[in-house]
Amino acid sequence: MDTELHVSYHAFGIIDDDLDWPLDPPPSGNGLIHPFRGGAFVSTGIHSGRIVVRTGAFDAAPPVDAGHGWESIVEVSVSSRRGKLRVRSYDDDPEGTTLSTAGRGSYRVRAYAAGRDTDIDGTSPLVETYRIEVWPAAATTSLVLRAEDRYGEQVMREMSSDEPSDPRDGQAMNEPVF
Repeated sequence: MDTELHVSYHAFGIIDDDLDWPLDPPPSGNGLIHPFRGGAFVSTGIHSGRIVVRTGAFDAAPPVDAGHGWESIVEVSVSSRRGKLRVRSYDDDPEGTTLSTAGRGSYRVRAYAAGRDTDIDGTSPLVETYRIEVWPAAATTSLVLRAEDRYGEQVMREMSSDEPSDPRDGQAMNEPVF
């Protein structure tokens, strides 16, 4: 399913039900998708504006789509305690498909990105395209399948130099700190 989504602050997410966004994006070494308790952030090149997100829920890992001009492809594991993973942003909460089709549990999320270098920090509409694929799977380490955009490299550099200043960093605002 294709959705136009308004993003801001360089991000949208795959969030479990109505959980709040983390206080700060959690660190990640892949430059594209950053898992946290209850979902994952996806880093966009544009600061704010409209993007296209294509989503798909699967029973098992689908074949990797190495074509279509995808510049970054990364897989991460996320946990869905409520069984309602779906795409949303700070500004936009479309009535989209629930991606966690097996209910509560562990899922693999494969994120694809194209166009993030087109207007870094800008607001150009519809220059970035994303594909999100989700399927039930045991938690495992992140896997970078492709990393060819400059913006992804920039995100990795910035996140690797950040030191958490608050013990709640990377946790949802309505989740217990301890």
